[in-house]
Amino acid sequence: MRIRKTALIVAMFVGAMIAFLPQVLRPVISDPPEGAPPVGAMRTLAISLAAYQAAYGNLPKLLAELGPPPAGSVAGEHSAGLINPLLVSGRNQGYRFAFQSSASRLGGPLDSYTLNADPDSGAYRMHLYSDERGGIHYMRGGPATAASPILK
Repeated sequence: MRIRKTALIVAMFVGAMIAFLPQVLRPVISDPPEGAPPVGAMRTLAISLAAYQAAYGNLPKLLAELGPPPAGSVAGEHSAGLINPLLVSGRNQGYRFAFQSSASRLGGPLDSYTLNADPDSGAYRMHLYSDERGGIHYMRGGPATAASPILK
């Protein structure tokens, strides 16, 4: 039973990756080098969130639910094993990642989210934003939103 559930999760993760490749894996052409560090992490998180939603029918409440299961445990809804512990911490390569999920209708499943990556210090100026639609938006010098330009 554990092998079947793990195989199902892996199959759904691969399916989500294929479905989101055009949106998530767009090349970053005009971006400055300082914008590059969090872009890969944003893409990883977007793909992992899509895989989680496909496997469990809703989004996680916390990034930690995408992280690895405890030693000796099987991946599941509260520890899906889709991202590494560094991303679970919400900090990576000089950036803070903020995730918030919500339900689009009262009492419904968590089916929408916002994900922001903001620099920890003045070394980086690029701020990033993503949501369930899959694009990555950016803004220099201030928080990015859904209205910000999309990385191309």
